Amino acid sequence: MANRQRIRAVQCVTDLAESLVALIAEVGDELSAIQEEIADEAYLGTAQDRLASAKESAMAAIAALRQWLREAEDNDDDAGE
Repeated sequence: MANRQRIRAVQCVTDLAESLVALIAEVGDELSAIQEEIADEAYLGTAQDRLASAKESAMAAIAALRQWLREAEDNDDDAGE
């Protein structure tokens, strides 16, 4: 039972992380849209680079969580047999 609770918790965290990635993408889109209005484009470029890096890190974390989730589900299936 504890394993199933961990699986549900990881699914919840994965869903939240995917939402975070979507929000990061939206912020990046907004930055791109206002880029012409910003006088200091160097700062904007740095912010966009940081957002891109954060998005990549979040996506890597999601992939790791999904892998752990698959392994936990496989172990749970094996334990149930």
